[in-house]
Amino acid sequence: MEILTSVQIFTDLFSVLSAMVFACSYPLVATINFRGFSCEDSSIRYPTVEDSLSESNLAISLYLIPFLIFISCETALFPWSKPNVPRFLYLVTLYQIVLPLLLGIFALKGLVAVLKTSVGRLGPTFVEACQPDINCTLPEYHFRYITNYTCVRNGTKLEELSRQSFPSGISADAAQMVVLVALFIEAKVEWSGINLVKRLMQLVVLCFGLDVCLTRVSEYREHWSDVMTGILMGVVFAFFTAFYLLNWFKSSSPREISDESIASAGSIES
Repeated sequence: MEILTSVQIFTDLFSVLSAMVFACSYPLVATINFRGFSCEDSSIRYPTVEDSLSESNLAISLYLIPFLIFISCETALFPWSKPNVPRFLYLVTLYQIVLPLLLGIFALKGLVAVLKTSVGRLGPTFVEACQPDINCTLPEYHFRYITNYTCVRNGTKLEELSRQSFPSGISADAAQMVVLVALFIEAKVEWSGINLVKRLMQLVVLCFGLDVCLTRVSEYREHWSDVMTGILMGVVFAFFTAFYLLNWFKSSSPREISDESIASAGSIES
């Protein structure tokens, strides 16, 4: 286990806060790319249906529960019974889990926000959410790409969301978190006697994430290609976070804290 320096703590906090501020503020100030449409495009004429998963349920299932799993498992794995292991190393362990996770999460959210506003792809419910002031029954609008139009529902949340279909943000978030949980199980559950149980847990987690992603298509929130792109982005960011930010498959576990780490753990270095 690495002993933290004050410089490392400062740079870590700066990185996480920068990613968080960007991910949260960019959608508020960015201008959504204005795209036209064709009256013959049936892919943007689906009805608006109620979400089967509310925002609060998604937050609990995609963030709260995984974080509780990570922290609970690391707490159980920490060598509490070793008298020569300083207790504050447990806080270092939590620090080295939470901050890299937050950086990976907000980095993905920031990239998704940039792509959504810069691409501005029209979603499946665009016509209903926007209600463009165009009469598609008139011959002059047949087989034309229409860019000169105004949304009757301009400025509403539904209208804004219907113009940011690519990529699927929720699919990216779901894929990232469920893959992280599956990788966490792979890295931390080492007893070969429960190998099938381990694989079952990973399958259940991955199937839940896939179900969340598929609801984005079945409920006409995004196109299937938007969802596939979101899944791909989430998987890539999950592997990057697990291998390069969290070092789950490189560093020693809390049960294997070295004597050098214990000897140098008297204080945080400056």
